[in-house]
Amino acid sequence: MSKNPSLRQPTGPLSLGNVVSAGLRIYRAHFKSYFGLSIKALLWALIPIYGWAKIYQIHAIISRHVYKELVNQPEPISTTRRYIAQRFWSFWAAQILIGSMSFGIYFIASLLLRVLVVIPPIFMVGISNVDTALSPINLMIDLGVWLVAILIYVWLYSHFFISELPLAIEHNMNSTNSIGRSWELTKAFLLRIQVIIIVASLITLPIVLLTLAPVFFIMPLFSTSSSPDVVLASLFLMGLLGMILAIVGTTLMMPFWQAIKAVIYYDIRTRQEGLGLRIRDLGLH
Repeated sequence: MSKNPSLRQPTGPLSLGNVVSAGLRIYRAHFKSYFGLSIKALLWALIPIYGWAKIYQIHAIISRHVYKELVNQPEPISTTRRYIAQRFWSFWAAQILIGSMSFGIYFIASLLLRVLVVIPPIFMVGISNVDTALSPINLMIDLGVWLVAILIYVWLYSHFFISELPLAIEHNMNSTNSIGRSWELTKAFLLRIQVIIIVASLITLPIVLLTLAPVFFIMPLFSTSSSPDVVLASLFLMGLLGMILAIVGTTLMMPFWQAIKAVIYYDIRTRQEGLGLRIRDLGLH
């Protein structure tokens, strides 16, 4: 059991604000461990395929560790790592499946939208006047496609936001089962998840703005100097600082988002299953 009273298991479903604050509180309590894992994930990103799979494994390690804190079953990082290692490639496969599904749904929806918007005017004004008919609605088509794309992205992102959690925590799970489980858990809480993501994004906003600082400080050099050397040096400096700050920001934010996922997963299961979630986690279902 966790010795830190601030990390004791919540007594029931959490409010929107408590979901975010719980994730932040646990992240702060384990900052050294989680930040170290995040640095390792950053280094693994340099190695194709296997390294990328290691990143998803590290994501799962952090989320499972946070969840275990929430249910008052804390376990050492080493124990969590051994458990997750047994499903190493499943986490990578799940992300490949999600990416493929998302692309397919987005492509088909965008294609259907364009067909539905373009074909009716052709029949209404005739083939000879196609250009005249389409020109007034070209902007509408583009705006409509962008709007649908955003809605589809938000819808899919909300469904798949906790896709690795069932695989990391529940028994008898593989990549496809974990995706299906995530879809089933989130379908009644999409709006809630979106609001939590917005609130959590506001917390990380200062870090995001910090990564943009080089643009605001170095861009004025372009307007005050006509020397090509100064412009090139400014571009290089801006790119270098921006990259460094982006890496630091990503390394800081990744554990926070994995903690948020774990708290959302805990909250949804508490609302849907109550005390039954303990039985399911122990593999007694």
